[in-house]
Amino acid sequence: MVSAADVGGESIFADGLAVAEYMRSNHKKEFDTLCRIHRRYRSIDDETGWYLEGNGPIIEAVDTWRGLAAPPKDSDSESRWGAVVRIRHNDLDRLPDLPSPHIEKGDIESFYNELKEAHDIW
Repeated sequence: MVSAADVGGESIFADGLAVAEYMRSNHKKEFDTLCRIHRRYRSIDDETGWYLEGNGPIIEAVDTWRGLAAPPKDSDSESRWGAVVRIRHNDLDRLPDLPSPHIEKGDIESFYNELKEAHDIW
């Protein structure tokens, strides 16, 4: 019979979908942040010449506002996100966070603070 070890057993692995749903229920603002802000990822293997780059939010959820000219009246970010369909989280491949080139200069500090708060919970 298999049993847990008395010492050790720590892991960096987690059920990302469960973490996302926990955040949706308990940390709504940070859930919204990780759904909205796209991150860049890059992996390069010089030995084989393999190169991969991608981008997207850490939590990819169905965006019920997609294609709308403006958010529906009396709506909030909680009603925006549908089912979680993908988790992107790999600290080794993630590139530095850069705000969109379209962000106002006064909003840059807010951008970084929002991301820090969300990542502290994740």
